[in-house]
Amino acid sequence: MPDRGVDRPPLPDEVQEANRLTQRLLRARALGLRRIDKRTAGGRFNDRAYARGRFERATGRPASSHPWTITREITAPLEEPHALLVIDTSGSMSAHEYALGPIVWIVTTALRAVGGKVATVLFGNGAAVLSDGTEPMVKVPAIRVGGGTAFAGDAIAIGAGHLEMDNRRRPRAVYIVSDGGWWDTEAGAQKIRRLAELGAPTIHLSIGAEPLSVEASRICVLTDPADGLDVIAQHTVDALTAAHRRRRAPA
Repeated sequence: MPDRGVDRPPLPDEVQEANRLTQRLLRARALGLRRIDKRTAGGRFNDRAYARGRFERATGRPASSHPWTITREITAPLEEPHALLVIDTSGSMSAHEYALGPIVWIVTTALRAVGGKVATVLFGNGAAVLSDGTEPMVKVPAIRVGGGTAFAGDAIAIGAGHLEMDNRRRPRAVYIVSDGGWWDTEAGAQKIRRLAELGAPTIHLSIGAEPLSVEASRICVLTDPADGLDVIAQHTVDALTAAHRRRRAPA
């Protein structure tokens, strides 16, 4: 992921990456295809069904088939995914500053395309909401670094308030993008534990090295910040398909 500045319209490869993530999520939601017979024209014509129907009507029997069929995609009866991005803006993140805005834009755009929602909160010398997820992200946002490493827990507590993190019918997760350990406030630690009880994991995308001490459900060590996109995509896909399998399991 090259350094191309921020607070700008997305570039073609970023749009392509958002579309790629969108397609992965759409495929994960699909349960299969169902063919439906139609009496009226439109769809795919089946000449054998047409001949069989004509023969049955000629012999006085009701037609058991129709010449036109359509194929409909049946999707999982799940609500759309909600995700919380918590971005470290400490000074040590300066080497990765260029990648933070594109990551936020790609994830936000892809989940919105499937009806989902992404909220983004920054932490450093404080905790501030970058986006609450209610509006589309028109530009790749400017995320400036240079603060401390406190308030990560507060950022989680603030961001979770903009999403339906307690709705078990939604695939939900918190993703923390940081290059090392961060200090948990008590309120934040309690929020992480509460979210875990509700089935919403907190996943730390740690750039460079495994952190010494954080309270998270899972830690993924990244060699490149852009690898976090694949982690987020795969976790969301796994959540969608796991929920589908639970619904298909026999009682």
